[in-house]
Amino acid sequence: MKKYTNHSGGAIGSDTVWGEIGIKYGVENKHYWYKNKTPNGNTEILEEDAIEGQKKVTIAARQMGRIAQTHQVRDERLIRNWCQVKYSDSIFAITTMLSVGDEMNYGKKALIRQGKGGTGYAIQMAINENKPVFVYDQVRKGWFKNINGLWSKSEIPILSINFSGIGT
Repeated sequence: MKKYTNHSGGAIGSDTVWGEIGIKYGVENKHYWYKNKTPNGNTEILEEDAIEGQKKVTIAARQMGRIAQTHQVRDERLIRNWCQVKYSDSIFAITTMLSVGDEMNYGKKALIRQGKGGTGYAIQMAINENKPVFVYDQVRKGWFKNINGLWSKSEIPILSINFSGIGT
């Protein structure tokens, strides 16, 4: 049997729970961190990945309407999310999905359908990289998938060998 690997941020919440459950089944956890170690961080990211991640998360933030087109993302936690996406084959997230026009922080409105909070950045970067994304929406109480840029309802997904388990 092939060994499963979970690529996560190691933050308190879903990241931690994905890791704890995974350990029970022999899943290897790579909890990425950059500059400031997360509570369960065990894999520091390379500077090259941080530079690449800063560009990727900035693109995602602009697409979602979270920052102005002239702004850059500098948050280390969001930059490290790039490694969750880069090194996994598919993304499995627990969050609340926002629809176009939904209110976000600071009076901004969602430009596209997206995950709430920091999880949304990883979801959007994965979509940009054409990776399968599965989201359990906490409000709608069901699974949704994004394959090739299109959202649809989903059955309970099956983990890939090299996955990213993330969420709120």
